[in-house]
Amino acid sequence: MLKQIIDLELEASKTRLNYPLIFHPLLSSGFEQIFENEKVAVYAFPLIHSVPTWGFLFKEKKQLRKIRKEILGK
Repeated sequence: MLKQIIDLELEASKTRLNYPLIFHPLLSSGFEQIFENEKVAVYAFPLIHSVPTWGFLFKEKKQLRKIRKEILGK
């Protein structure tokens, strides 16, 4: 339903996005990973609220350090 509302708003305002808008239905009732790449993992989880609401956790992955060997001995 949210996708239809946003699509209607974008069409009515003649807005063209420069990026893809991806909807991921959340069907689980618990903590769920919804996205992952080499830099970040995104998790969704239900919140206690007066209307159905989800929270999101963006967890950065540890990256290899870029150490400049030429200045280590200084």
